[in-house]
Amino acid sequence: MFTRDAMPPKVLHDKQVTGGSLLRGVDQTLSAALGGYRSDKPVSGYGNYVEPILHAAEHTRRAVFHGNATEWARAKDEFRTVGRGGLRNNQREYQTAQQQQKQ
Repeated sequence: MFTRDAMPPKVLHDKQVTGGSLLRGVDQTLSAALGGYRSDKPVSGYGNYVEPILHAAEHTRRAVFHGNATEWARAKDEFRTVGRGGLRNNQREYQTAQQQQKQ
């Protein structure tokens, strides 16, 4: 974890997490093909339900295994988009609150 004098942890880059780069490639391919946040198509059932849950699960994994509160905040933000237009409508409410609390 971090001390009061240290910077709060940031969201981890894919290269810092085991399997992160592989998961990112799969995610981008599925998102573009199935109407997710990387697609030019309207948001599909995949983009509205499956994709945000998978993203939230990945950030939860990173939060638990790396003790990273910022990853946990991102997971909560992404889970809130389920059924609400998916990741295209992601609001950073928890991440913003977590950053303000640490300052």
